[in-house]
Amino acid sequence: GKLPVSFLDELESLVREMHRRGVVHLDLRHRSNVLATASGHPVVIDFGSAICFDPNTLIGRLCVYLLGMIDRGALRKWRARLI
Repeated sequence: GKLPVSFLDELESLVREMHRRGVVHLDLRHRSNVLATASGHPVVIDFGSAICFDPNTLIGRLCVYLLGMIDRGALRKWRARLI
């Protein structure tokens, strides 16, 4: 079926919230790691490659920012794939 227009924005919000909490997924490019609920909301699964950092420290925030580029690149790939 078709995904709602809000799917990509919601996925981006999920990734932003994960990063805010210090979690970098690192494997969002694989289609099987991003699912949609019956109502069309994104669900991120398979955190086997994920890395967690303490977002309250400078080094933690820096690591999330740098490694988060991989997740943000995956979001760009999702946008290109679905638009």
